[in-house]
Amino acid sequence: MIDWEDLRYKGDPADAEASRPVEMTQEESIMSNDVEELSEDMRRENDLAVRKTLGKTSLAFIDLENMSMGLQLFFLVTAVGIFSAIGMFFYNALFKKEVSAAELHKEKVMVRRSKKNE
Repeated sequence: MIDWEDLRYKGDPADAEASRPVEMTQEESIMSNDVEELSEDMRRENDLAVRKTLGKTSLAFIDLENMSMGLQLFFLVTAVGIFSAIGMFFYNALFKKEVSAAELHKEKVMVRRSKKNE
């Protein structure tokens, strides 16, 4: 069991004792080395995983190359659908003109007049 109170330095940080190297027992040194080795192994594994994914096709952080054809098509169609819906929303919001009630009334009157004249 580690006594955390004994590990904390309670003196002045400018003191010479605060700048001296940490003294560890042999068991603590072995544990520290094991932790460093595990950390390096995990970093190496992470680097290898990142290198394997470089240049591969991914869609929203999903690697498409490791999926079956059906799943690839599903994700592709879903992505196209979502982007199309977003595009249509912005197109309608930005570029479509709203027809006023007066213009609709004028158009209805014109249609009725043209039917009467026929």
